[in-house]
Amino acid sequence: MAIGLLVLAGILLQPLFDGVLTVLLHLAVLVASMAVVIGIVNLISVHWMRVRHKEPRSVYSFVVIAAFLVTLLAGILINPNSPEFDRVITNLQYPIEASLMGLTVVSFTFSCLTLIKRQKRSLFVYLFMGSALIFMLLMIGFFDNINSPVLIMIVNIIKSIPIGGVRGLLIGMALGSLITGIRIITGSERPYAG
Repeated sequence: MAIGLLVLAGILLQPLFDGVLTVLLHLAVLVASMAVVIGIVNLISVHWMRVRHKEPRSVYSFVVIAAFLVTLLAGILINPNSPEFDRVITNLQYPIEASLMGLTVVSFTFSCLTLIKRQKRSLFVYLFMGSALIFMLLMIGFFDNINSPVLIMIVNIIKSIPIGGVRGLLIGMALGSLITGIRIITGSERPYAG
């Protein structure tokens, strides 16, 4: 609580606490990096024990350890700022993102079908299905070759709606973090107390 109040005072009264904030920032980076190292050691040791004791599904633990070692070696041998490293990461990340987006589409489609089954085909169900279909067609570029200025304006307005949603989510996360931080600083919430 004392550190939280000191950081809050440092942010509000920055000229007075400028040196203290720098020291606290360095300490926070040190503690966070040590927490990451401890987390990695714990993760590898737990998976190593599963592999050593030949527990069921220990193959997955072996895959985790192998992937960690490959990533660690790639990080040591290849400079993270090099184009080769960027190419490898991009070639791995894009297919994974595409698979996750495909799974999301399947999940949304299943949710829509479940909604249609359970609801008695109300107007809300058809609005939801129609908006989902319009957004999916927009995102795959179905309406990109339109020549009408009015339709282009409508498509651009519809494409800007998700940006507002993202901003709303970010504002909600920021407010939630702020409120949780204030509750922890004031001592009304103690997530660390078991």
